[in-house]
Amino acid sequence: MIKTLEELEKALLRERSAQAMRDFRSAVRPIYALDARGPNPVLNHAGSCILLKIDSHAILSTAAHILDERERRVPLFVGGPVGTHSVPIEGGMLRTTTAPQGNRHLDHFDGGFWKMPEDAVRALGAVEFLDASRLSLDRAPADRRYYMAMGYRLSRNKGAIDKRTRTIGNRLSRYSGSVAEIPELAAKLGVSGAEHLFLRFDMHAQAEDKSRVNAYNPTGFSGGPLLDLGDFTSEHAYTSNRAHRAALSGMLIEHHPEHRAMVAVRIGSIVAGIRRSLGRPS
Repeated sequence: MIKTLEELEKALLRERSAQAMRDFRSAVRPIYALDARGPNPVLNHAGSCILLKIDSHAILSTAAHILDERERRVPLFVGGPVGTHSVPIEGGMLRTTTAPQGNRHLDHFDGGFWKMPEDAVRALGAVEFLDASRLSLDRAPADRRYYMAMGYRLSRNKGAIDKRTRTIGNRLSRYSGSVAEIPELAAKLGVSGAEHLFLRFDMHAQAEDKSRVNAYNPTGFSGGPLLDLGDFTSEHAYTSNRAHRAALSGMLIEHHPEHRAMVAVRIGSIVAGIRRSLGRPS
C-alpha cells in the first residue's frame, strides 16, 4: 500500500518517540516530596529531573521551583529504578538560579542542580548519567525537526505510590510536537527567546492508534527533558535503516496554556550555568 508523505512522517515520529523513551528513561527520574503534615508522613510526586555527567561530576538537574521545597524544610527524594529505595536529596552541592525580587514566578530560567555525593549515586542504582555526547547544541532551524517532552506527570502518578505496601511505580509520559518562535510569549517572559525553546502543546493530540484525543495536563514535566528527534524533511530520514538517536535539547520549566506552549531552557545554558557554579569555564 502506498503511503502519503504525511503518513510516513507520522509513522516516523511514533517510531522515534518510542525509541527516545527507551534511550532516555534511565536518565530521567522522578522527584518526590515528603509531606510530613499529620502523624503519617507520605511521599508525593513533585516533578522530574535529568541525570547528567558534567566534568566527571554526577549532576541531578531540575527546575529551581522544585528544589525550593527544601528551603521550606520539605525533604526531597529522587527515585531510581523500580525495586530500589528513593534517595534523599541531601549533602553534596545544591544550587538554584536567583529568583528576581525573590519571586520564583518571575524566574524564567528556573534552573537548579544537585552535585551528588558518591554514596547517593551508588544508592540510586542502575541509572544513566548523560555525558556531552548525548546533548544537542545544534541551533539548526527548528521548523525542520520534531521534539519530545518527557516527564512524570503528576496526575498519572498519583496512584503510583502504594502507601500500604510501601512501593513506588514510575509512570513516564511523553508528548511529541514542533518547536516554534512565539514572540508574544517571549515578550511576556521578558526573554529574547535565544536561550529558550517553545514546544507547541495543543489541546488535542494523536494517540498511538492514530485516534484524536484530548491532550493531558503536563504538570509534573518540570525538570524533565526536551529531546531533539531530528530532521524530518531529509529524504535520508525515511530511507536509512539505522536507528536514530535523539539528543537532549533542553529542560522543561513551565506550561503556558494561553499560548499553547511548553517552555524549555536550552541545554547549553543549563550546562554553562552548572559549570560556572562548579568553578569551571563555560
